[in-house]
Amino acid sequence: MPVLELITRETLRLVNNGTMLRRNVLEDIEVSGKIIPRGAFMAYQMGDVHLNGKYYPDPLKWDPARFMGENAQSELPYVGWGTGRHPSTGMKVAKFEVRMILALMLMRYEYTLVDFAGVPTMQVPEPNRNNTHQILCTDAAA
Repeated sequence: MPVLELITRETLRLVNNGTMLRRNVLEDIEVSGKIIPRGAFMAYQMGDVHLNGKYYPDPLKWDPARFMGENAQSELPYVGWGTGRHPSTGMKVAKFEVRMILALMLMRYEYTLVDFAGVPTMQVPEPNRNNTHQILCTDAAA
């Protein structure tokens, strides 16, 4: 997989954990030993799969390499673009847009990693959700 595809896939896995599927149940069904009655409303949260340590070791760590090598074509559950017979119809366009926007941003700006005081740093931060670093973008044309 190209690097940008790995990055996009891992980013969607980590941050896109909202409700994917919402349905009204058409007939009584049993799920995990419980009956869901006809007419009930059901929702499926992507985080149930994407943040599950059983499938993704250290699930809160941003690690695009988890989809490389033998895991590239693995059967790991992934629903970032939908699943089943009807995945996202806009997936190809969205992937193209991500590439295009990234290319435009890389051409237009110069990036400097800074801490919260705005002081440039060379220390690459560990991926986390605490926002301990910022990126300063300056117009490359200036």
